[in-house]
Amino acid sequence: MKKGTFSSFSNDIPGIRDTIHHLLIHPEVLHLYNLNLPSDRISDRSLKTVSNIIGRIRQIKKQPLPVYRDPADRVVNICRQFAMFLCSVLREKGIPARCRCGFATYFVNGWFEDHWICEYWNKKEKRWLMVDPQLDDLQILECHIDRDNLNLTDLLPGSFFPGGAIWKMYRQGLISGQLCGFSLEKGDQGEWYIRGNMLRDYFALNKMEYTYREINNLMDRNYLPNEEELLLLDKIADLTLGINSNFNDFISFAEQGQNLLPAVRENNK
Repeated sequence: MKKGTFSSFSNDIPGIRDTIHHLLIHPEVLHLYNLNLPSDRISDRSLKTVSNIIGRIRQIKKQPLPVYRDPADRVVNICRQFAMFLCSVLREKGIPARCRCGFATYFVNGWFEDHWICEYWNKKEKRWLMVDPQLDDLQILECHIDRDNLNLTDLLPGSFFPGGAIWKMYRQGLISGQLCGFSLEKGDQGEWYIRGNMLRDYFALNKMEYTYREINNLMDRNYLPNEEELLLLDKIADLTLGINSNFNDFISFAEQGQNLLPAVRENNK
């Protein structure tokens, strides 16, 4: 991806979100736009990098990126790619940003929904702000979200939990694994989903945003971690949650401790 790809994008978060909404569309909301796209378009949800996404955007319709596109001309992507796209735009503009994988509470009442968001450093306020780049106006209506109580460009604590936070609550018996995962698919919830998203969050903080088809043993739904592995997962959860105050510890572990984790592989199941 060429430097300057996003130079014509807005410099404010709401403006960037609006542009992303004209470029990407989530597969679960196609019905809201009365769209029935062919399977090759739906498979775009597995695109791995922002460069891949940009290439697909231009393949579907050749026009400047900030120009409005009809819903049928948008690339089908999931929350992971929405977060990566915003993160890439901000980084090009010199704003520190990172993707976070975890669980949101604003999709389904009483449920911790699998989700990705983007954090960025607000220099003026001197803090990291959480942004949901995915939800557009129709999704907000579909999810019955109260805009007065949920600012999608500055998510309040409790609206989104990084994977490590849910892992710690689960390990302490404060939350049921059966309330955490992807609510639209039977069986896509539980302890394995929590540890999977916690590790995806860890890898994302290392600028490795793995797809859901890329897993290691500790992400596998059929794998039962032993006690030593559970303690390793506890440590990783603490590192991801404490990254702001103990950044050097996180970096040290990332540099020296990668060999402690099983290698990520493609899951063809």
